[in-house]
Amino acid sequence: MLCRIIEFIFDSSYFTINGRIYLQIEGTAMGNPASPTIANMVMHYVISKCVKKLTFIIPILKLYVDDTFMAVPYDKVDELINTFNSFHKRIQFTLEKETQNRISFLDVQLIRQTDGSIATNWYNKPTSSNRVLNYLSHHPQIHKINTVRNMLFRCYSLSSKEFWPANETKIKNILKINNYPRNLVNKTIHLYKNKFVKTTIRNTEQPNDNHNKIYYKFPYIEGLSEKIEILVKNHSTNIKLAFYPLTKLEIIYTKLKDSHPKLMTSNLVYQIPCRDCNLSYVGMTRQYLKNRIRQHTYDCKENNRDKNEKTALALHHFQENHNFDFNDVKILDKESNYHKRCISEMIHIFIRDTVNIRTDTQKLSIIYNNLMREINKK
Repeated sequence: MLCRIIEFIFDSSYFTINGRIYLQIEGTAMGNPASPTIANMVMHYVISKCVKKLTFIIPILKLYVDDTFMAVPYDKVDELINTFNSFHKRIQFTLEKETQNRISFLDVQLIRQTDGSIATNWYNKPTSSNRVLNYLSHHPQIHKINTVRNMLFRCYSLSSKEFWPANETKIKNILKINNYPRNLVNKTIHLYKNKFVKTTIRNTEQPNDNHNKIYYKFPYIEGLSEKIEILVKNHSTNIKLAFYPLTKLEIIYTKLKDSHPKLMTSNLVYQIPCRDCNLSYVGMTRQYLKNRIRQHTYDCKENNRDKNEKTALALHHFQENHNFDFNDVKILDKESNYHKRCISEMIHIFIRDTVNIRTDTQKLSIIYNNLMREINKK
């Protein structure tokens, strides 16, 4: 059954380019959640088969998805690459040898010592831009501190102790060009290093006090989110807010994929303007927008004038003899959760001049009133 499911998934990998639909016939699709798992399974299978064909023993073998580290005798390198590349014509490998007793594997540089031992050092590719979360960016302070801590974790955990000073200098230089204050960097390094060394000496993990905490996703608005976090902390000690920025990279960079047709979008809040006045109709739907517009168009036909139950859009059409511009429909929000979508619809009705009736917003909590009044003022 599992094999049949996998076959179905990868025989149904369709994508669109310039409006044309294509079927991917080789490999797994980038971004497919199943791709890393399948790649890992394939690599384990290939390695298990190819290793048996070799005429020598591999004493060290480390694998991460399709990156593999092996210790191989100098005179057996050609046999190794030929064996692996002959396994399947569509699975081909490249090989990198150590240079000056050094070779990189993922974020680690392995250094072969004269006594046969291996030292490690934190490794950055030559193409690395050294660009990290900028200190002046619109993010919570904890995100910026954690950026420093993550780099320190790599410095100390991936490196042998003799490389720590050089890596600390490298971290300071990277953070400097990303506008991090020197005092913050030095303080964070001092605290983290002391904690790391003490933990290493005890050879025990720090107690994890997060297992009883409940995390809630919350948008970050500078100045406001910190105050809300304090209120939540005073109310409950086991509730934590996980902040996320409202601006995402996908807004800045060019989208490589074909845009989804607006009328084929679902789970949304939409707005339809009236052609004959400044009012509009705001609604929500879980179905395709084109189907909802078709329903509105049908409701506005003359044979539905005496229909008892009409939408606010149809009522405005018949009572005022006005027509709506169904070609100028706008998507106000996208939300798959029904209750959140209801709240979004009511908020958009409240802050706009609409033909919607009062009962369309009667379930909106009073806690939103002050915020929406401020929006209306602007």
